[in-house]
Amino acid sequence: LHDCLPAARCAVPLKMTSLKDAIAFGGWKTVVEVCESEELNRNGVDCGDFYGALLLGYLLLGDLNKARFLCKRMPPQPPKSDTAVLIRVAQALWSGQPAIELLSLHTWGEILTPLVKALIDKLRTDALARLQQSFSVVRLDYLAAHLGFPAEIAAQTAITYGWTFDSATNSFARPATTGKQHQQVPKTEIRTLVGILSQLEK
Repeated sequence: LHDCLPAARCAVPLKMTSLKDAIAFGGWKTVVEVCESEELNRNGVDCGDFYGALLLGYLLLGDLNKARFLCKRMPPQPPKSDTAVLIRVAQALWSGQPAIELLSLHTWGEILTPLVKALIDKLRTDALARLQQSFSVVRLDYLAAHLGFPAEIAAQTAITYGWTFDSATNSFARPATTGKQHQQVPKTEIRTLVGILSQLEK
């Protein structure tokens, strides 16, 4: 276990094997359950990836209230640590600001990397669903910022869903509909596209 501060106080070692198994096989609720159990055992002692994994679990489940309470109760974090970055991500999310860039620019530890990648995909899926529901016209820079993609891939995303580009305004218009309400693309389809485009970004 790395970055254990202070090492002498970590009387109860975090069961990283269990956490890795939860991440790989158990789903986000299992990750949260493992971390919450460890939090009770360690009585506020912060060791390495523990709080970061718990915070990511809450964010992946969309539970911003628990994420906010966790940020308030966890011990102070080194400014450039994984968990400190995740606190800034959580703060951005509950204030309605884009957070993908914060996640993408940081270099993550081995334990948290799969959780971070899953959160980026989730945030992109949610952003696409929100944009197609809320706007008839979206500027390209706004679209790119909320998807955390370069402009070219953000544009490809919009075109895939039938939005049309207006070079005069540098924006995309939602497809015209014959009914009163715009037909929404299912989140499962959005999630599939997000995964493909995330690979193209690399």
